Amino acid sequence: MVSCPNYLFETIAWVAIAGMTRSLAAVLFLVVATAQMYLWALKKHRQYQREFPEYPKTRKAIFPFVVAALISMEQIEQAVRCALDPESTPDVKAQVKKSPDGWQVCLQLFTKVPERGSETRLFALQAIEAMIADAGTRGDASGAAAKLDTARKILL
Repeated sequence: MVSCPNYLFETIAWVAIAGMTRSLAAVLFLVVATAQMYLWALKKHRQYQREFPEYPKTRKAIFPFVVAALISMEQIEQAVRCALDPESTPDVKAQVKKSPDGWQVCLQLFTKVPERGSETRLFALQAIEAMIADAGTRGDASGAAAKLDTARKILL
């Protein structure tokens, strides 16, 4: 189900603590700790995918049965803010574009009604384009075809 169950259960424990104490400090720690563990889990998840070719494609990094959009949406909004700031570092933009699930969130952002701002839609389109280019360079024809088919169904 997940690549890093230890982070999942630690997050569950912090949700319980925050719920029981009803403390703002506990809630803030929950948010920060979960975000950090999510980043660590994504890194480990990608490492497993590279090391083990037969690694299950349906396995999530930390949260089972939850679309990555819950956290990726924040990353995309941050990436758009970075894109508008010429002095920002391109790390966040690159993370979203290289994220295995980032293109799906961007596709949702691009087709969302009411429409997001033109900057957000442009970034979303660029991330979808990066997914297509990346799939082509990796030679993953079946994966690329499936992603393109999904995008085509949503866009048309």
